[in-house]
Amino acid sequence: AYYFLMEWNHIIYTVSSYIPKSKQVKFNYLFKEIDNVLSGCFKGQLNVCIILGLFYGTLLMFSGLKYGFIIGLLTGLASFIPYFGMFFGFAIGLIMTVYQFGFNIPHLIATSFIFMFGQFIEGNFVTPKLVGDKIKLHPLWIIFALFSGGSLFGFYGLLLALPIAGVLGVLVRFYIKDLRNG
Repeated sequence: AYYFLMEWNHIIYTVSSYIPKSKQVKFNYLFKEIDNVLSGCFKGQLNVCIILGLFYGTLLMFSGLKYGFIIGLLTGLASFIPYFGMFFGFAIGLIMTVYQFGFNIPHLIATSFIFMFGQFIEGNFVTPKLVGDKIKLHPLWIIFALFSGGSLFGFYGLLLALPIAGVLGVLVRFYIKDLRNG
């Protein structure tokens, strides 16, 4: 992905040299929109990670867990990879809870609830809203893309679902606009 992003302008220049002059304006518009959606997807996911990190960190700190804020921030950053971040933070949070409080059921339940509630909020509200606004897709389409990508292709499907859905959205909107304009 890094090399692809570094060479993006060269790729666009090379591909555009093969496009007829009469189609250059449409081609440039289409690739600019795809570029905006992909960068918006990345920025939206980064915002989700920051919000989740602050959410987990604040609640873990208020629950009395030592290093709870740091665990929460790391969980938020790791949540750039769907589900992995939450499971990583959940495991570390439970281990730290047992280490600090022993097998104290109320503390274990509180830590578990924080992560389950955070995952619920993130999956149903934060990601569809923040990322959906950035890639110009309705939150319902975001949820559908994540479910279908995850069920069809597993872990890799979750990673690629939003960028692919965003690009498909650009292509569909472009096609509809092109049909309307004749």
